[in-house]
Amino acid sequence: MPWNRRQLADLVGATANNVRLYHRLGLLDEPPRRLDGQRHYEVRHLVRLLHVRRLAHLGVLLHDIAEMGSETPPSTMLRLLETELTESIAHLGTVRGDLATAIALDAPYDVPAEFGDIAGRLTAANRALNLICSRLIPASALDVIREQFTTERTEPQVEFDSLPSLVDDVTLGHLAEAVPPHPVLVYIEGVFAGADANTRLGDDRTRDILLDAVVGVHNAAQSEVLRRLHPLLDSWLDWSELELSSGEKTRSPDDLDLGAVVELENASTVVDCANAAETAPKRAVFDAAPFIDPGIAVENSRNGCENWPVDPTLNPLLADEVDGLADTLVVSVTGDGIPPHAGGIALAEALGGSLLTVEGEQHGASLAGNACVDAIVSAYLVDLESPAPDARCNLALRPTP
Repeated sequence: MPWNRRQLADLVGATANNVRLYHRLGLLDEPPRRLDGQRHYEVRHLVRLLHVRRLAHLGVLLHDIAEMGSETPPSTMLRLLETELTESIAHLGTVRGDLATAIALDAPYDVPAEFGDIAGRLTAANRALNLICSRLIPASALDVIREQFTTERTEPQVEFDSLPSLVDDVTLGHLAEAVPPHPVLVYIEGVFAGADANTRLGDDRTRDILLDAVVGVHNAAQSEVLRRLHPLLDSWLDWSELELSSGEKTRSPDDLDLGAVVELENASTVVDCANAAETAPKRAVFDAAPFIDPGIAVENSRNGCENWPVDPTLNPLLADEVDGLADTLVVSVTGDGIPPHAGGIALAEALGGSLLTVEGEQHGASLAGNACVDAIVSAYLVDLESPAPDARCNLALRPTP
């Protein structure tokens, strides 16, 4: 007797949705509907469905089953599946062992199995480093690193672990003399300076990744201590430049105090003040338009370089005497609360520039997808064309597709 879709699925331990999927993938022919509106499946459909389910059970992907059609799978495919299954079983055995170790030792999940018995002695930074090392270097090298973490941590090491980013040079010097060398940096200095380290990704690439990792998991003060301990970091990092990409802190560039550390949010001020004497022009801007200050009191909206103690190294890069230079274009949205539209009008008047008024309710409109605004701004940027005095656009108006 024929079966409907649900009955056919029940025969093979599947669902009606499984059968629909096999139809969509071309794995199973879909019979036409009969007069009663049902699709009636026959024995040939049952046999094909059993074939598909058997191959899927053996690990053959549905996509590969569709490409094979009704052909018998080649023996090479089955051998490949057997190899993959063997590897998968071995992997699951390793995972089970790691889980058993972590449970028995109550170790954090991010500690490699080799370090499980000393997990309590590892800081979050060292756990992260060891986790990275476990993916990059041979097991024998991990054993060497692990051995150096087995000793009890000294008071200077505990102080180093909790060291804030902003510290004085005396503290940095004290810790550089009292803290023992870092195990990962010792490994890099010892192994990569000699013979082939047999790393998975290649020695040069692995060395670079590990050095990046050491700096990335420590703040600026800790990195400075490590730099004094390991000259390797001197050649790796250019400490005369602001290192903004690898961490949240950086050292002061004025060289007045090599141990001084400044916050990242001060980096732009450092660059401005060290490179160009822009105090006077910036002061003039703040005096003319104090409302451009981002939220602090007007009396505090001053140039951060006013009290900078070191003479700048570059001349101001100002373009106020260039022939043919267009006036300043101010784009101001009427419903923008940061800054308000009245501020945009005042700024254009204070700078003697042009004003493009944009009707709308959003913050910023330049090159943001409005055809009217984009055309005026593009003409200004490309051809130095200032808009008409009464130029206006409306964000609610969109070009017809």
